[in-house]
Amino acid sequence: MQKREMIIYLLVAGSSILLISFTVHMFIGGIVSEETETNITLGVMAVWTAGLIGLGWDIKRKRGKR
Repeated sequence: MQKREMIIYLLVAGSSILLISFTVHMFIGGIVSEETETNITLGVMAVWTAGLIGLGWDIKRKRGKR
């Protein structure tokens, strides 16, 4: 994998994590307490990050077969 491609993937992953945290805030902000919102946001971000890591691993694995 080229460095440019890796940088693009990391940039998209970072923006995706920020966007998912804002989405959680928009859905539950003001409905639950701030502490609960923070905990839910961190949980969703952790799951999202694990999913992105899994996708990155799959890309690396598939490219390795070439």
